[in-house]
Amino acid sequence: MSTLVDNPALEINSLNKVFDALAAARPVLFNHAGWLPEVLARA
Repeated sequence: MSTLVDNPALEINSLNKVFDALAAARPVLFNHAGWLPEVLARA
């Protein structure tokens, strides 16, 4: 689960735990906007 405070400045963030989950073939949940959830939603 990727959680961040609702702050637009954090939308450019990329959390290592997201990439760890992807490498382990685990689902990822987001509670925030930004480039990473957008990329995964398109994929």
